[in-house]
Order: sequence, then structure tokens, then C-alpha cells
Amino acid sequence: MKSGIWKRLTATSLSNRYYQVTNGAINAMFGRHLGITHLVEYPRCGGTWIRHLLQDALGIRQYAYDRRLSKDTIIQCHKLPSWMIRRAIVVFRDPRDAMVSFYHKQVHYDQKFRGQRPLAIGTYRHDPQRDLQDDFVLFLKAQLAAPEHPRFSFREFATRWLAQDNACYAKYEDFKTDPVEQLGRLAEFLGWTPPHEELEKAVEKNSFANRTRRRSGTLRTPGQSDNHQFERKGIVGDWQNLFNQQARQVFAEFEGETLLTLGYESDHQWVDAFPEDIANGS
Repeated sequence: MKSGIWKRLTATSLSNRYYQVTNGAINAMFGRHLGITHLVEYPRCGGTWIRHLLQDALGIRQYAYDRRLSKDTIIQCHKLPSWMIRRAIVVFRDPRDAMVSFYHKQVHYDQKFRGQRPLAIGTYRHDPQRDLQDDFVLFLKAQLAAPEHPRFSFREFATRWLAQDNACYAKYEDFKTDPVEQLGRLAEFLGWTPPHEELEKAVEKNSFANRTRRRSGTLRTPGQSDNHQFERKGIVGDWQNLFNQQARQVFAEFEGETLLTLGYESDHQWVDAFPEDIANGS
């Protein structure tokens, strides 16, 4: 029994490795001709949602590691610019929200892959008995000081991608405000002009409520959180619920300039503001 499972796992691994190498070669030689697009993001910026929106609106088959690349494939990844990426859609999100989502995903959702072992990053070890905000501060310090997945900072990701001329940029927050308009803009970048009703159908199919219902069987609306699900909460500004004063100072030290570069803040006053001041825009 054990050897049978091992054989299937080994075969799958070898098969995936074959297609990984083959698809890499296809992308390098024919990627531009085939219309291959890389949808790149820092983890937890909404890339999965936006990729599904595009695939459904344009009728593109989902990329999989167990088959060859096909025309117009959209490959989602967490990567810095390279010659292998000929055309890119770059998804940004408020780095503070992304880091909160990343924390919950690694601590809770990814627990199924770790078994009984707690999340460990550098000197950080998750302790469920520790105060939530205090635990998050320790996570922030470890993740921002020496990123392990991916092995680059949000700052480097943003700086290097903003310097590219082969990319179209999108923000998670803009998709939350007007997903149909934003989806149409990205489709146009890819050379498609889908009917407005197709854009609307894709948005409805991939609403937070419908995606949570399909994935877990439980329909949730944005704001109804489940830390053990991939689609956790689906809102903008959730960082204000977890960042205490120390977390703000730590984040500002490493990624404060990124907030200015991406337009999420106009100055550094947010570091010392109270949550109600930020919510009121004061």
C-alpha cells in the first residue's frame, strides 16, 4: 500500500517536472507568439481571483503543471522580472493588507501541509497562546527582515516591476471598486474585446460569495472571515484590525516607502495615527 502511494507520488512528480522543463522551453522560444501572459503578484494580492476573472471572461483554459502550454495561457506566479516573462500583468495590493492575509494563510490555512508543526520563519515560532497582535508583530519582523517565500521583499517586487515596459498594472482595491471596468481594461491589454455581458458574468461567477460557496460549501460575504479557507475575508483595509503601534513601526521601517510609491499613503503620518483617524481619513 505504502509503495503504491509512493509510486504514484513519484510518477506525478516526474511528470510535473517534465512539463515544467518543456513548458519553460516553449515559453522561452514561442511565448510571445503564443500570447503567453504571466500574472505576477506578491503573495496574497488577489492574483488568483483576477486570474479566474480573466480566464472566465476570455474563455481561456486554466494553466496546469501536468500539460503543455497552449495559446493565450495565463500563468500566475510570484516572480521578479526576467527575460522569461515577455508580457506581464502585475497585481498590487496595499502591502499591509497583503501581509495580514499572508500571516493568516501561513498560520492557519497552510497548517494542513505542516501537520502538527507550528509555523516557523527565522526566529519566529507561532504560539497560539500568544496575544494575536503580539504574535503578528513577531511574524512581521521575521518575514520583512529575511523573506523566505518569496525570497524578496514587497519593496523590491514593486520597484523592479514598475521599471518594466512590458507590463500592465492592476490594483486589488480597484477591482473591488469596479471589477467590470478593470477586467475590461486588462482584457484590452491582452488584445481581447469581450462583450460587456461576458465581463459581468465572469465577475458574478467569481464574486467572494460564489467562490467561497464553491470551494468550501459555505457561502460567505466580504467581511465574514474564515482563517482556514483560501478566500479568507475579501475586504480592503483589514490591516487596521491587526496592526498595533509596534506593527506599524516595524512595517514602516521596511516597507514605508513602498506605501508611498504605490500611492497607498501620501506621507508617514499613518504610523502614529489611531485606527479611527485612518478610517475617517484624518
